[in-house]
Amino acid sequence: MKKVCQNCQTEVSEDSKFCTSCGTQLESSTESPVVAAKEESAATADGSSTNDYAEQGKELAKGYWQHLVHIVKSPMRHGKAEDESNFVNGLITLVLFSLFIPLTFYFGMKALASSMGMGYFGPSVPFGTMFFKPFFFILLFVAVAVGIIFAVVKPSVKDLHIKSVVGRFGALMVIPTAIMLLSLLIVSLKMFSVFFYVFFLGFIGLFIAATFVIYSYVHNKDKGIDGFYGVLLFYLGTFLYLKIVSENLFINQFLNEMLYF
Repeated sequence: MKKVCQNCQTEVSEDSKFCTSCGTQLESSTESPVVAAKEESAATADGSSTNDYAEQGKELAKGYWQHLVHIVKSPMRHGKAEDESNFVNGLITLVLFSLFIPLTFYFGMKALASSMGMGYFGPSVPFGTMFFKPFFFILLFVAVAVGIIFAVVKPSVKDLHIKSVVGRFGALMVIPTAIMLLSLLIVSLKMFSVFFYVFFLGFIGLFIAATFVIYSYVHNKDKGIDGFYGVLLFYLGTFLYLKIVSENLFINQFLNEMLYF
């Protein structure tokens, strides 16, 4: 790599300390224009990538907000859209639903403990037990629900894709997710007498949404499982999952820790 004299722009060897043309002393950190251009180009590329991610995030948030507005106006009509954006927005909604439930329990227990003069939680009930474990449990439950809907509807709709089920189910889950968010706000305000009704309505909303999703696929279909039995199979499958998981993986440990709290 050659050095370039800053005075007369003459190229000299890398180990030269003085310019062979004008005699100017050369700095050891002097870089060639090519190297400088590469470094500037790399810095520009990094900044451009950061800006691209920021713009993508803004577009995603804007698209999701527009999705919410359309779904609130007409859940069934707009929920049937078969495109990539509906799948992404549906996936976001299902994750948010799974997120709001453990957050509601965590902040609800903190508010309850505070109202009883017990202050905040001690080390006996860590955040991981109150949030992370329930979050993955509920997220898995939602995934199982999507899988059951797909299995029930598939005999009636041969070209059915799992993305279609996620998009349609997620669209109809917008209202239950909003209700769960409302229950989180209510419990944070220590309105416990109202909280349980709102939370129950939000959770039941999942089963209502699944019912309408199944019906939207199988109605007027002569083949496959009848819609009524499809809904029954969905309820049976989800309740069976809840029973197995609650007895073996999570609920018993959670209740034991809560009793010792």
